[in-house]
Amino acid sequence: MADPLSLQPIPMNDYIKLAASQLARQWSGLAPEHIEVLKESGSARRYYRLSVEGRSAVMCISDNIKENHTFILLSRYLREKGLPVPEILAVLPGERAYLLQDLGDTDLLSVIKSHNRTGEERKSLLKSVVRLLFRFQRLPCGEWGGLVEFPPLDVSLIEGDFNYAIENLFSRVPVEIDFEKLRAELTVLKERLLAFPKELWGLMYRDFQSRNIMLDPDPVLIDYQSARYGPGIYDLVSFAWQAKANFSREERELLIDQYASLMGEYYPAAPEIIRGNVGFWALFRMIQTLGAYGLRGLKEGKPHFIESIPLALRNLSELLESDGSLSRFIELRSAVNKLKFYNFAEIS
Repeated sequence: MADPLSLQPIPMNDYIKLAASQLARQWSGLAPEHIEVLKESGSARRYYRLSVEGRSAVMCISDNIKENHTFILLSRYLREKGLPVPEILAVLPGERAYLLQDLGDTDLLSVIKSHNRTGEERKSLLKSVVRLLFRFQRLPCGEWGGLVEFPPLDVSLIEGDFNYAIENLFSRVPVEIDFEKLRAELTVLKERLLAFPKELWGLMYRDFQSRNIMLDPDPVLIDYQSARYGPGIYDLVSFAWQAKANFSREERELLIDQYASLMGEYYPAAPEIIRGNVGFWALFRMIQTLGAYGLRGLKEGKPHFIESIPLALRNLSELLESDGSLSRFIELRSAVNKLKFYNFAEIS
C-alpha cells in the first residue's frame, strides 16, 4: 500500500503534524504532546523535537529520500559496530520522515567556543574525537560498501568542488582575480591529491566537523549520510581547520599527532605521509567549504554561513602563509587576500 504521506500535494504544516503523529505512535504508542521546531541546519533537512509523556525524540523530514535511506542504513550498521550514533526509533514508509534518539542541544562546537573546560579536559576531549573518527574510518569496506549512496572520492569530485567554490564565491565578488591562473594552480593541487596512497583510504565521513558531533555527555556522531570511500586525511583536516572552531596551531598539531599515531599502528609509513600531505588536503577542504558557504550564505542568505565566510578566508590565508609546501599557489593567495577584506553582507 502506498504511503498516504507521500502523496502530493500535502501542505507542509499538515505533513509535519501527520508525520509526527505516525512516528510518535510507532515509537511510543501515543500521539506527541508537543512539537518543537529545532534550529535550521546547513542542509534542506528540517528537525523537530517531539515530546511524549516526559520523553522526547527528534523527527527529521527531508525530500532527499536517497540521503535519508543512506543515513538510516548507516546508523543501524554503525550502532551494530558499537559506534556512538543516534538510534533510529521509527521510519515512515517511503522514508521521507524518520525519528531519532534525542541527543540534546549541546554540540562540540558550542563547547569549544565556550572555553568552559580546562586545558587538559579540552585536550582529552579532542583526542577522544580523533579516536572516534579513526574507528569510523577503519570499518571494513566489505561491510559498509553497499550502504553508502555516494561514489568514492575521485577526479570528478575534486574538480566539482573547485568549480563549486569558483561559481558560488570567487566569481560572485567584484575583485580582480586571474581565473586562468587560479584554475592552473588548482590543477596542480588536484594532481597532488590524486597521488595520495590508497592504503590510507577508508570510510570517509566527508563532513567531519564539530557541529556534527553531539555531546550526550560523550561524543556522538551525526550527519554522516555523505560518507563514501575516500582518504581519511580529508576528515582530519575538515575537523582541524573548521573556521568557527578556530583551533590554535597547538591544538591542530595535537589533532594531527593523534591521528598520525593511530594510523601509524595500522600502516607504519602513515605518519610521514600524513604530515607531508596535510597542508594540501587542508587547502582542498577549505576551498570546498568556501563553496558551500557561498551557496548557503550568498545565494540562500543564511546568516550563519555569511558570518563564516570571513573566518574561513582568514584560516585559508593563514594556511597559505604558514605552510611552505603551498608557496606555489600564488594566484590563490592573492585572491584570498583580496576577498578577506570584503563585506559579504553587501551581496547576500
